[in-house]
Amino acid sequence: MAELRSVDPRIRQPNPDNPRRTPVSPAMDEQLLASIKAIGIIQPPIVVEKDGALVINAGDRRVKQAIRADFAAIDVLVCDADLMRSLAENLIRASMNSVDIWRAIDTLENKGWNEQAIADALALPVRTVKRLKLLAHLHPPMLDAIAAGSVPTEDQLRTIAAASRDEQAQVWKKHKPKKGHEASWYEIARALAKRRIPFSAAKFGDDLAQAYGVVWEDDLFTPAGEDGR
Repeated sequence: MAELRSVDPRIRQPNPDNPRRTPVSPAMDEQLLASIKAIGIIQPPIVVEKDGALVINAGDRRVKQAIRADFAAIDVLVCDADLMRSLAENLIRASMNSVDIWRAIDTLENKGWNEQAIADALALPVRTVKRLKLLAHLHPPMLDAIAAGSVPTEDQLRTIAAASRDEQAQVWKKHKPKKGHEASWYEIARALAKRRIPFSAAKFGDDLAQAYGVVWEDDLFTPAGEDGR
C-alpha cells in the first residue's frame, strides 16, 4: 500500500542503505534549492515507516533542500517495503514531460526569473528553455497531445507556434488524430506554414510592408547580436 502524507521534513531519517555514497556538487544542490523555492517539490520523496520513524528511500536531497527552504511541511509517499522496490524501478525514474516543464518555466517567469536563471535552476540549456516557451502559443488540445507523448520536431513546433490560435484550431479540427493514434505534426505544420523572409533580405519599406500585410516577428533562436526579425 502507498499513502500520500504531509509531514514536517525535519523529522526525516536518512536511509543507511542509500546507494548514493558520493555527494553531489554544491552547485547542483543550489540549483535544486532554487527550483524548490520557486515551484515546490514536483515529485514527492518516497519513504517507509520503520520503528515509528520515516526513513527516506528516494528523495533525500529534495528533503534536505526543503529544510533549507524553510518549508513547514512537504508531501511524501509512504510505502511498504514490497512496493518500494517497484517504485524505485519505475516512479522515481519517470521524467517530467515537456508541457509540465514549460508550466514550471512559466511559473518562474511570472515570478521575475530570466531565461538564464531558469535554465540554471532547472539544469537545462537556455535554448531548451526558449524552445519550451513556444508551447505557450499552442492550441490547448495540441498541448494535451504533446503531454500524452506525441511530440513535434523543433521546426514543426516553431511553425505551429507562429500561427494564430484560430488558425491552429482550424487545422487541428481537420488533422485531429483518432483515439490511440499520434498527431501528424508534419501535416499540421505544413498546413500552418507561411512564406517567410529574413528582415535583412527585405527590399521594401514599412509603407509597402503595411500595404501587403507583412508582419515582422522575432526568431527566438537567432544568435545574440543578429537581427532575428
